[in-house]
Amino acid sequence: MHNESQLPSNGNGIDSMDYKKVRLKGRRRRSFSRYISSIPIQVIILTTLISLVASNRPPRFAIDGQSEIVLRLKESPETKVGTLIYTLKGYDPDNDPLTFGKRNSHDSEIIRIENTGGNEAKVFLAKELDRELQDEYAIVLTLTDSHYSDHNYVTQSFLLLVEDINDNVPTFLPYQNAIEIPEGSAPGVVTTLEATDADEGAYGQVVYYLQELDGDNDVFSIATHQGKGILRLQKELDYERKSLYQLRVLAIDRANQGPINTGTAAILVKVKDLEDQPPEFVEVQAVARIAEDAPFRPCSDFIRDQNDNFPEFSQTIYNASVLENSEQDTIITHVQAVDVDSGDYGTMGIRYINLRGGIAHLLNLNPITGVITIKQAGGTAFDREIISRHYLTVEAIDNAGQGNRNTAQIIVDILDVNDNAPTFPQRQYETKLLENQAEFETPLQLEARDADLNGTENSQVTYEIVEGLYRSNFTIDPQSGLLRPVHSFDFEELVDRSSRRSDPQTGGSFSIREIDLLVRARDSGIPMLSTVVPVLIYVQDVNDNAPIFQRSFYAKTVPEDLPGGSSVLQVTAIDRDGSAPNNVVVYRIQTGASDKFIINSETGVISVAQGANLDPDLTDSKRSLYTLSVIALDGGLGNSQLMTTCTVNISIQDVNNKPPVLKEMPALQILENTPVGTLVYRIQATDLDQKAILRYKLNPEHCEGRTEEGALVKSSEYDFLGAFEVDSIEGTLKVVKLLDRERVEHIKLAITVEDLAAAKGRQIAEGFLSIQVMDENDNNPKFRLPFYRQSITENSINGAMIVNVLASDVDKNRTITYALEGNPTYRSLMHLDPQTGEIVVASKIDHEQHQWLNFSVRATDSGIPARSSLVDVYITVLDENDNNPYFVGGSKNYTIIENAAPGTRVATLQAGDADSGDFGKITFLMDRISSHGKFTIDADTGVLTVADRLDRESKDSYNLVIEAWDNYQFGFLAGESRNAFKQVFISILDENDNPPEVDLPMSCVLITEYHELHERVASIVGKDADDPSTPNGRLDFAITRGNKDGMFELRQIDAWNPQILCQHEYEQLGMGTIALL
Repeated sequence: MHNESQLPSNGNGIDSMDYKKVRLKGRRRRSFSRYISSIPIQVIILTTLISLVASNRPPRFAIDGQSEIVLRLKESPETKVGTLIYTLKGYDPDNDPLTFGKRNSHDSEIIRIENTGGNEAKVFLAKELDRELQDEYAIVLTLTDSHYSDHNYVTQSFLLLVEDINDNVPTFLPYQNAIEIPEGSAPGVVTTLEATDADEGAYGQVVYYLQELDGDNDVFSIATHQGKGILRLQKELDYERKSLYQLRVLAIDRANQGPINTGTAAILVKVKDLEDQPPEFVEVQAVARIAEDAPFRPCSDFIRDQNDNFPEFSQTIYNASVLENSEQDTIITHVQAVDVDSGDYGTMGIRYINLRGGIAHLLNLNPITGVITIKQAGGTAFDREIISRHYLTVEAIDNAGQGNRNTAQIIVDILDVNDNAPTFPQRQYETKLLENQAEFETPLQLEARDADLNGTENSQVTYEIVEGLYRSNFTIDPQSGLLRPVHSFDFEELVDRSSRRSDPQTGGSFSIREIDLLVRARDSGIPMLSTVVPVLIYVQDVNDNAPIFQRSFYAKTVPEDLPGGSSVLQVTAIDRDGSAPNNVVVYRIQTGASDKFIINSETGVISVAQGANLDPDLTDSKRSLYTLSVIALDGGLGNSQLMTTCTVNISIQDVNNKPPVLKEMPALQILENTPVGTLVYRIQATDLDQKAILRYKLNPEHCEGRTEEGALVKSSEYDFLGAFEVDSIEGTLKVVKLLDRERVEHIKLAITVEDLAAAKGRQIAEGFLSIQVMDENDNNPKFRLPFYRQSITENSINGAMIVNVLASDVDKNRTITYALEGNPTYRSLMHLDPQTGEIVVASKIDHEQHQWLNFSVRATDSGIPARSSLVDVYITVLDENDNNPYFVGGSKNYTIIENAAPGTRVATLQAGDADSGDFGKITFLMDRISSHGKFTIDADTGVLTVADRLDRESKDSYNLVIEAWDNYQFGFLAGESRNAFKQVFISILDENDNPPEVDLPMSCVLITEYHELHERVASIVGKDADDPSTPNGRLDFAITRGNKDGMFELRQIDAWNPQILCQHEYEQLGMGTIALL
């Protein structure tokens, strides 16, 4: 849906409050109802209108302080027609609805504005972007509020910059496509080519590359220089090696991102043969022998042909043409070559092959006849509007396609047929025509283009009007397409075919009526093709009818108490113009209102001005008749605005409407608990009317009570109004119930006095009596809590807060002092601030002495007599880990027999800690290095047991280090545990678990007969690994056998060393063996 506002390019926007005298020229599209004449006029706005405009402030664009809106868009598929490209925002100081639009210009056609409400509008792309056609659009945006006509608007610059994309292919300028070079030519420049690219920057810069279709890429080269391609010959050419080179030059743009576009040029290089080869015999010399006397006879010699000639085409270049709509098997051309050789070496043996070029795959080549026909018709290759010329090459080879060859070029031109209808660049044309004018505001010239060949009947376009209710009222030039009206139009006589019937703001008809025409553009080709385009002509109304009042005189009588804003009567005028604003009537009072009456400028309703009093008794001149002069103006501007006048008489009728007036009432102070029946105040009122009957009462709806803090007191919670009574005749105010200041301190009584003799309605006056209730000390202090329970850590520093006991007193005497009551010992441990109620630490508190501190605090107010209250306080003293563990029992020496089984209890260690909870829980640990892994201790019970087998002979004692830790589970890693150490000495008791060992002489002991009595024969060494201090480690020796004659004596020197002595003298030789035990 389009609802944008269009304004002409030469209209002037109005800035700030400059609304009084402006030059205006404006236009709107058909979707808005208010339009301004395109004729420049000088406008003087009348006084009433000036007052109206001056009260309105202009809107503004919201663009964050920028001087203009700059938007950059890329020409790409993402920015297609209909894309949302920007959101306009504005604001109006008067909060009026805003309408965004644009000035009509060539550049502004690129966008479409859609007002979405909420002081915003969407900007959509209306035409396709093409940077190569236009790279920037300067648009003037307009903004107006709903209060004024179209000539009141502000403007904003909107610059749309189109950024380039790589959407153009490099195109070669005309070049030499067939070149002949003599063989043996020196290397050098062959030709120069140039390609252009419509893109900009790197997208439009071209680099050239070269390809040779047979792969001979080292014979030619190409270089890029100043945008041109320099084609060079690199080597000498040899006709006998190769006679034809098919070159393809590529022009590639320098796109650094996205797709790269390539243009192609084909160049055929023919090598010209030179006589640079000597003849050679192809066979050895033939020798014939005959006898000298041989008879004479005729001899015939047959010369056999050699393939020493090349096929020669009848034309070096064949120029052919074919219609672009040719069908399959259509003959394009017939190539022919001859060869002067005979047989297959000659013309009979020529074969046509190797048809090459851009459309070679779409053609058939007859190898025998050389006829080239279309194999696959249609497509872009045969569309003249896409490609109009193709280049081909063909070879003729003799010897049935196995011999010498030659090449010819074929140029195929695609001939135009009338296969394109004319096309209009716009889907619809629009223009504007003012009522009573015989020319369009802007000349309208239609232009259609035909893609067929220029300069032919296929592309020659003529124009005609084919449809439209008013088509006979317009002419169109058949050659130029210039559309003109035949005569002027009367707006009111035109048929309004639009579905829009009225302006929702003005109620009048739209100022534009539409004329639809259908214009056809046709070419002159056969068959003739045509296209139609709709033309929409907006005929704009002008102001040529003045308003007319239905009556020239109006009269009305109104009561003097008619309130401001009340309607008096309505005047009505009509305007015969066909649209707004020309037929929109505005009313104003010209004279006679005396600030008592106003008129609605749109409806003509005359009403009493706000704040105006019509009572003659209150005016200086006692005026009872007002004669008004009312004018009606239409919506024309300047000299075109038309008006008419009528007279209105308004008479004022007197009524009894004077209300009573209460005398000013002072602020009262009364004590709470004031005795019932006490007279508090006497209320007095006056009335200007002569026979006033006054009655007094309280108005509960307007009475209010507030507490000392200012909070409203609900009557459902405390009925403070029930404490007062007003005498309706005398106006006396008495106390009828005791007041409680703690529930209500400030009372505002709404006193109402009514004149019962009023002529109509109720005449009431209301005033307020303020009462302050004074305090008496009738309430005890009240603690905030029924009791206080708090905890504190032992050893807290002096001054640490324990608890703050607070009490309040609803009485005014609320200065409270606090005192501590209870165990006198607690006064040395804690300090109570008598003013604040804060209880802090006064000296060290030890949990081990005081687990609880229970006492009372008394709060006493400052009243006379003073009142007080007590509250209980319970303080829990939390334990701290401030005591080290200690071992119980002095024994530290223990014994265990070796070979005791693992798990055997050695001892039970005990430790204590004065702290409680986890701080007093003991965990036992043992140094495993000192125990060598032989002992373990239970962490909870302290039971020391054997962990591994003991061997006294390996180690006979252990000095263990036992640790006792408190709070080990939760505080060890955090460094919050305390410990104690104890050394435990364990002796290992021996068991007889090792056998004795004896060292005997290694050889037989020899003795002589000369050994003396008791002389040592041998010494024996014994040992035992058991404890030598016990019998387990001492040895006893004895001779058990071999000493039956008592020849030897065993003497034990100590527990491990015995000696064998001679017991008798020896007189004979012999050998004996003794056994020891």
